Amino acid sequence: MIFQTTAPTVTYTPEHTAPAPVDIPPIPLGGALIRTLGCGLCGTDVEKIQQRKVPTGSVLGHEVVGEIAELDAAYPGDYIIGQRLAIAHHVPCGACHYCVNESPSMCTAFKESNLFPGAFSPYFVVSSEHLAHTSFPIPNHISNREAANMEPLACVLRAIRRTPLSKQNGSVAVIGLGYIGMLLSQSLQIQNQRVLGLDLNPQRLGMASSLDFADAALHPTEHTREIDLWLRSTDVGRVDAVFMSVVNTHTMALALTLVRNGGSIMMMAGNTAGNIVDPKVLYYREINLLTSYSPSLQDLTEAHRMICEREISLTPIITHPLPVEKFNEGFDAYVNGEAIKVFYEYPKT
Repeated sequence: MIFQTTAPTVTYTPEHTAPAPVDIPPIPLGGALIRTLGCGLCGTDVEKIQQRKVPTGSVLGHEVVGEIAELDAAYPGDYIIGQRLAIAHHVPCGACHYCVNESPSMCTAFKESNLFPGAFSPYFVVSSEHLAHTSFPIPNHISNREAANMEPLACVLRAIRRTPLSKQNGSVAVIGLGYIGMLLSQSLQIQNQRVLGLDLNPQRLGMASSLDFADAALHPTEHTREIDLWLRSTDVGRVDAVFMSVVNTHTMALALTLVRNGGSIMMMAGNTAGNIVDPKVLYYREINLLTSYSPSLQDLTEAHRMICEREISLTPIITHPLPVEKFNEGFDAYVNGEAIKVFYEYPKT
């Protein structure tokens, strides 16, 4: 049965989105209807709107925590109506060439699966595959705000797992201390890496420093002396790896000054066009240029465990918890650099 609800839909006007009726499709065989409890605003949501990548009327959103409102009669598992879940939006098949070679985010099934119509809707449906593989129960001591961080934290964990790190006296730099940068810095510290955090925003630098999310949090042009002293304290005068949550010609040039010969640069964003690095520099210095796009099931499982055990601090970086009715206000706060993380909360029914 199809029914309608009202959700923030893409308009491509100065207001970005507007509430509009949307159809909720029938529950897939063995799947579920989910009531949204909260959903984070991802940078990819912003990019899709700013760059007009989706049709007018689309419903976005995937960093979601929800509760089961209805289960299909054919559902074979143990979840029950009313149970809270953190749910990732893409499900790999687990059997194709990409999956067996640890590239699940390139799997056709991964790319074709999603939450319908989108998790910014008060209701959406998920498949039996979602329930079996990318849905995780949330214990009572974990808030909705914390739970919705599962998928982005898993993205961070996969990027770290794909990057060679020093096993002794390891040091890394994180360029960009927004939301992903804050998750990266904490996760790298858990792996016993010394972290140099770099950002242009003094508020973000202050937060990273005061909460000990980085061993040093510095402005890349105003604190050049401090950066140089920090690098000298490493074994070879540069870091083993640089993680870039902001990718452009300036940040790539910075990354190349920070990383040691034979080190690695991990790019976690891809919306910059054009040639941003000279291949000769990579070749003669044997620098590994790496990318990471989306998490595997292994990373989702680990992120869920870390959140449930509170190994990582999440509440301070959710700077803009807002009712979903203020969607555009949160969008603007993100674009203007005021927000580290925008989290939309949904009314109780």
